[in-house]
Amino acid sequence: MTTTTPPHAGAGTGTIAVGPDSGVHFGIKDAITRVCDRRDLSAEEMASAVGEIMDGRATPAQIGGLLTALRAKGESVAEVVGAAQAMRARMTPVLFDAPLMVDTCGTGGDGSGSVNVSTLAALI
Repeated sequence: MTTTTPPHAGAGTGTIAVGPDSGVHFGIKDAITRVCDRRDLSAEEMASAVGEIMDGRATPAQIGGLLTALRAKGESVAEVVGAAQAMRARMTPVLFDAPLMVDTCGTGGDGSGSVNVSTLAALI
């Protein structure tokens, strides 16, 4: 469980508990409000908001609002960590028996006119 100052709270107003066992949910609407106020989210708060996105409980407008606000404010290390934690908690592990495995990943489509070598590397 994590404690955090509520959005729009003045100094010295205390804290609220945030976490699965606390009974208090810090959702994407809370995250948008906080980030629009140019305040950083904790890793736990960001994980909760990204969890809503990944679980299909956020609207496209909310997703766009949060991402735009983060871009305008600048992402903190804790926010990147929290987003990664939420994604890793929902990932599907890939199990394999091969003694050696190589993972290649190319995003492609960047418009730079470069050759996507990760696809070629996978074939070699």
